[in-house]
Amino acid sequence: MLFRASLAVTLGTALLSPTGASAAPASPSLRAPSNVILVQRREQQDEDKQKGQRDQGKAKSQPGDKGKAPAQTREPSRGDRQQSDDRKQGGDRKQSEDRDRAKQTAPAAEEKSRRDRQPAPQETQRQSQPERRESGKEKAPPTPQETQRQLQQKAPDRRESGQQKAPPSQELKRETIQRKDDDRSRQDRERVERRDRNFHRDDPRVQERARSREQQKTSVKEFSKIRVDAGRDVRIDGGTRTLIREGDRIVIRHDDTRRLWGRGSGDPRVERLSGGQTRTIVARPDGSQIITITDDRGRIIRRYRRDPRGREIVFIEDVRRPPLVQLNLPPLVVNIPRERYIVDSRRASRRDFETVLFASPVEPVERAYSLYEVQNYDRIRDKMPRIDLLNITFDTDSAFISPDQAAGLEEIAAVMLDAIDRNPAEVFLIEGHTDATGDRLYNLALSDRRAEAVAFALTEYFDVPPENLVTQGYGPDYPKVPTAGAERENRRVAVRRIGPLLAGQ
Repeated sequence: MLFRASLAVTLGTALLSPTGASAAPASPSLRAPSNVILVQRREQQDEDKQKGQRDQGKAKSQPGDKGKAPAQTREPSRGDRQQSDDRKQGGDRKQSEDRDRAKQTAPAAEEKSRRDRQPAPQETQRQSQPERRESGKEKAPPTPQETQRQLQQKAPDRRESGQQKAPPSQELKRETIQRKDDDRSRQDRERVERRDRNFHRDDPRVQERARSREQQKTSVKEFSKIRVDAGRDVRIDGGTRTLIREGDRIVIRHDDTRRLWGRGSGDPRVERLSGGQTRTIVARPDGSQIITITDDRGRIIRRYRRDPRGREIVFIEDVRRPPLVQLNLPPLVVNIPRERYIVDSRRASRRDFETVLFASPVEPVERAYSLYEVQNYDRIRDKMPRIDLLNITFDTDSAFISPDQAAGLEEIAAVMLDAIDRNPAEVFLIEGHTDATGDRLYNLALSDRRAEAVAFALTEYFDVPPENLVTQGYGPDYPKVPTAGAERENRRVAVRRIGPLLAGQ
């Protein structure tokens, strides 16, 4: 190395010497070092090149070490150290700048993270609710203040519209009471609707039929000539009624099937049976049939309704001939108030009618009685309470009920229909009574016509099924007020429920 350096210096001096006299004087010390540095750098580059070639050859000869950095076999040169120092200083400077930048941005990031973790203020939530509602997102629950404010705003509207809701407990209690009231009055409403639909008080055909029946009556003059002997029946009122002597008294029978010919019913079919019995069949528009069997003297011994499917509802069942003897029963004891046992329709309410017509017998019923026994023995009839229809008044010597008078039967008809809905086989007895003035036989026929007129009115005006009704006239035999003179209280029509007596309940 020293030899090469001295040789270069010598050559440089020799080359510069011929021109040294003519050129401007220059100091050799300013040029020689730069040349030496250039030569040294070339040599250093050559060495580095050779060293790299040796390293590459060594790497090719060792395939297992492929990809590894070559091992250091020499001490790093001054250039390498300088480049390493420069890279290190640059890396340190970059890391320092990154740390300074991170320190500067850390507070802002921390503040942003803290704000994200905190819940939004209520005002912000209220402002953002419309946006969430529009975007279909879940609506945030309202605050207590907002709920109270909304209720205060809606309360006037509910008060004005009458739809302000009560607390849940009151609503439940109100619904329970309303349900009970609905259950109790459901049938009443149905009855009212039915009467409104089928009220025929102003139908001239109904009034014409009532007048036609009234014109068939036998006059007082004709009654004066009538004699009723044992075994000899006397027909009156155009053959629709019969006077019969039974022992020491005279009773009246009538053609009960006339009331079964309702609107739309065809002519009845009459069949003669053995033993003098008669079977009458009345066909209804709905396909059902009302079948009545009577004995040789016109007494009903069986009545039932057969629907289109063949099912039967029996109203009266008495296939045996009843005895003509008074039953030996003790005196009747009534343990209920008299106003509940005998009800005056002039002062009665709907509830009073229900109390009587739904009441049980006032004493036990020993057995099932026949209709004949119920009709002819007051001791048996008196087991059931009754309603005196004193609000129904008749003209003298008349059984015609005007439309205004028929309106007084509306409440009792509704109660009857309710009882029939509960028990389709229910039976009601309609009794006719007169005072003791005038001819007894004539009063007997008049009372029977008036009882029948009330039954017709219940059926034609209010659609009470006629098969659930039976009628009987008693004349002056059972006065309400014991007197031989004229007494309005004795001129009456009464109604009883006799279904329990016929069924033995």
